[in-house]
Amino acid sequence: GVSEAINVIFQTLLNDNDGLLVPEPAYGPYFSSLDLAHGVRLSIDTTANDFKLTPDMVEETIKNATVPVKAILMNYPTNPTGVTYSRDEIIALAETFTKHNLWVISDEIYSVLTYDQEHVSFAEYIPERTIYINGLSKSHAMTGYRVGFILGQAETIAQLQKTHGTLVFAVPTFVQDAALVALRDVTDTPVKMRDIYRQRRDKVLSQLQALGFDVVEPEGAFYLFAKLPADLGTDGDVFALQLAKEGKVAVVPGSAFSDAAQAYIRISYAASDEDLAEGMKRMTKYIEKVRG
Repeated sequence: GVSEAINVIFQTLLNDNDGLLVPEPAYGPYFSSLDLAHGVRLSIDTTANDFKLTPDMVEETIKNATVPVKAILMNYPTNPTGVTYSRDEIIALAETFTKHNLWVISDEIYSVLTYDQEHVSFAEYIPERTIYINGLSKSHAMTGYRVGFILGQAETIAQLQKTHGTLVFAVPTFVQDAALVALRDVTDTPVKMRDIYRQRRDKVLSQLQALGFDVVEPEGAFYLFAKLPADLGTDGDVFALQLAKEGKVAVVPGSAFSDAAQAYIRISYAASDEDLAEGMKRMTKYIEKVRG
């Protein structure tokens, strides 16, 4: 799937101590894959700009880098924030990436789950330097099938195939058959799922805001990245642990996604309406108890 794609790209593209720009908060397993490839994580904290990367942030990070900067990893709509980018924002970033001769590793696994605007890929503007990743886990709820794909220039794919062949010999035939059916015959499913996720987002978002959480409204995917109210502290790890122990609700602490996101938690609304309602009920009860 896309996880293997990330590992293949990192291990093929990055030499020891090559720098990889990573806008954060970001999906935690990226960091382990980067360590495995002996690359250097160059974190770009986006929390002050509602989790959106800007060309100035890229310029500043490259200016201060002490290792060669080889590539940037983009994921949008983003896990954990749900933030995405407009066409104008993509164009501006693409110009900056081109200026610095960066490879763009673009994980667009949530592309079809973009709510209220079109999804624009970097591959549309800088195909020669974009390595595009996608899959069916999110669009068709086929997480367990582990099927994904990489698009890029022919010479790039040829090099990636060498690494891929050492990790995975082949995708099982039945998985390929299922993927073909999904892509050819089940084109309406992602649209239906997107609309359902939008409704769930709105419900959970309003409940979190009523509890005092500061949340940037997600523009895609199915996560809410919420900053703790001041009276609940500033340590998402402690809050998540106590909520699990006493409230019987699991959330992910922000520290899993960025060192700068300690005061945050991530909530997934990729669950049934019944489970979400029960989860928020328990969370509300726990918070009311803490507040006395």
